[in-house]
Amino acid sequence: MHWYERTYQRAYPELTPGTAGSIGELRVAADLLARGYDAFRPVSSNCWADMVVSKNGKLLTVEVKTGHRTPTGALAFPKPKTPTDIVAIVLPNEIIYRPELS
Repeated sequence: MHWYERTYQRAYPELTPGTAGSIGELRVAADLLARGYDAFRPVSSNCWADMVVSKNGKLLTVEVKTGHRTPTGALAFPKPKTPTDIVAIVLPNEIIYRPELS
């Protein structure tokens, strides 16, 4: 077995990466709604941000990435190609926001 397969487990190994990404985006949208944000997803899948959120009249762009913990516990995820206000890293049992949400 390749080292990558031993150290990295996909959250949804039976699904395509696109479907797993959509699940992550929906999980983030639901979490942000529960935190009092309004969440808006783009019509095009080729948009530069995965969603825009609003809270207290402030608009923020969000990029969602599927991540994992390395064997040492470090957080690993693909770096966003385009800068956004918030990066949401989706793990199997948690969502981490960079920067942290208040």
